[in-house]
Amino acid sequence: MDSIIRVLPNIIPILCLIILGYILNKLKFTSADTINEFKNFVLNVSLPALLFQSFLEINLEIKYIFIILTVFLANLLMLGIGKFFKKVLKIENPYFALLFTGFAAGVMGIPLFSVAYGAKNVDFFGMVQLGQEFYVWFILFPILSNLKGFVNSLKDRVLSFLESPIIISILLGLVLNLLGYNEFNNNFLIGILNTIDLVGQVTLPLILITIGYKIKFKFEGFYLPLKTLGLRLTIFVCLALVIDKFIFQKLLYLKDIFGIALLVMFILPPPFSMSLLVRKDDKKSQIYVDNTISLGIIISLLSFIVIVFVY
Repeated sequence: MDSIIRVLPNIIPILCLIILGYILNKLKFTSADTINEFKNFVLNVSLPALLFQSFLEINLEIKYIFIILTVFLANLLMLGIGKFFKKVLKIENPYFALLFTGFAAGVMGIPLFSVAYGAKNVDFFGMVQLGQEFYVWFILFPILSNLKGFVNSLKDRVLSFLESPIIISILLGLVLNLLGYNEFNNNFLIGILNTIDLVGQVTLPLILITIGYKIKFKFEGFYLPLKTLGLRLTIFVCLALVIDKFIFQKLLYLKDIFGIALLVMFILPPPFSMSLLVRKDDKKSQIYVDNTISLGIIISLLSFIVIVFVY
């Protein structure tokens, strides 16, 4: 009972804002265009501001490179496992194995982690997220583009990666961190940093409302999404616990918060953007991907509540 009371102040705001977004959708109080504009603002302005501030103050260590590499390789492993189950279970859908990989880390992971564990600890989640960003931009998106009939060169992938506001904010924060921004005793610079901090603070309520608004189901074909998510979640949770114990703790001697950040990311649904990269003439796959992501949001929220109770 004490643990429930302890985490309620962190869980209630998350649930209330997501429910608010869902209600706004059902009442048609806010249009889908407005919500999409909120989402664009968050992904291109306020979330990068939040990440910039976090990476500006993180204590960098060379061993963090192994965190990025581990998460990247974990996604590649899951892609292989997805292909294995696709063959064994004789599943024909081309998106099955891809939905085993990637996470809605920026849109969903950072807001959840920030509310539960404090905005001051977002840098730990951000460091874990970097490995996922490399996988999504250089492996997942190119495969999805090929399925849709588009072929992107390595140069295009690198440029897209470097043009991402999230990546720009992380890199800029890291550069200023390494330059020792704390030594710059300049009131103008302090004012700019305070402004960025204020912009970053609107990320959490806006994105949680957006998540609630986006929850929708097409009541057909639930079996395959549930099977996908059940396998994905089970394997990823086991993988997170193994990585935390044998790599993060025994090999890298990282703080416990890194293991929590990894577990939170590994319970997240696939990237929401996957829904936009399905072939337009493949309606069956579109329903499958949309239902997997929507069900994944609900399952992730329930799993997240368990994590907060335990950790």
